[in-house]
Amino acid sequence: MNNKALLIFASVLLLFPTLTWSKGGIIQFSKPQSLGDGEIRVFGTVIGRYPVSVGILFDGGVFSNAPTTESDGKWDILDAAGNVTWYCCGHELDFDVPDNVRRATAFEHIVVNWNPQGHPPPTGIYRPPHFDFHFYTISREERYAIEAPTAEEMCAVDIPLSCENFDLAMQPLPADMMPPQHTSVGAVEPAMGNHLLDLSSPEFNGELFTHTWIFGTWKGALSFWEPMITQDFLLSAPNAYYDVTLPAAAPEAGFYPSKYGIFYLQQPDLYMVVLSGFVWLPESAGL
Repeated sequence: MNNKALLIFASVLLLFPTLTWSKGGIIQFSKPQSLGDGEIRVFGTVIGRYPVSVGILFDGGVFSNAPTTESDGKWDILDAAGNVTWYCCGHELDFDVPDNVRRATAFEHIVVNWNPQGHPPPTGIYRPPHFDFHFYTISREERYAIEAPTAEEMCAVDIPLSCENFDLAMQPLPADMMPPQHTSVGAVEPAMGNHLLDLSSPEFNGELFTHTWIFGTWKGALSFWEPMITQDFLLSAPNAYYDVTLPAAAPEAGFYPSKYGIFYLQQPDLYMVVLSGFVWLPESAGL
């Protein structure tokens, strides 16, 4: 099933909640969570033991009356007086992956972060309103352990983690797990860890940020796979997929996506961000 056919199929299933929340089908959906006047849910498509897609579906209502504050406060860094010194992570919606995807891939949970005022770095490159779509291969418990420090506990004024967690986030990857073209620049965040950036992306070469791909790391291993997409690009009604520059190996052997797609279906006003093109990666040799 190609991505456009999947989007149409998904939009039909969304009209039937008893099918939408089915546990046994080829395509499975989570229950929805609200953002603005819309709803977001995650889905997975698995045929036999082979993962076809895992992604996020949401309607255009999410852009109406969505939060406008920089964050929901869950991961903000506060000083001793209770003042916010570092806003973190936008407005977070946390989903379990569907059962079929959990069985067929290494993905543990999916987090959608709505960033109405963008986020660091201070250059402003990622300040346009946008979504971060995090597909985590670490558990929710391990992610939560990447705690937001107090302002006094920050490792440095521009490092929003304790020094202990900063060191864990910055542990280098084995060579076979390092994604081509990506670089660690110390872009760490609470509840996320480190971010590997592709410095060949348009936003680092004189163009505006519209969408980009980021890998996350924690304790010397890949920890999340992330398409990051602006509100303006989504509203432009995209319909395309893009290649992911895969590493040679992964923390555990399994199927991993080689593409991400961004699609819009005018009727019934539905957006889809999807990972697909799954290929087998061996377990890292740890070297």
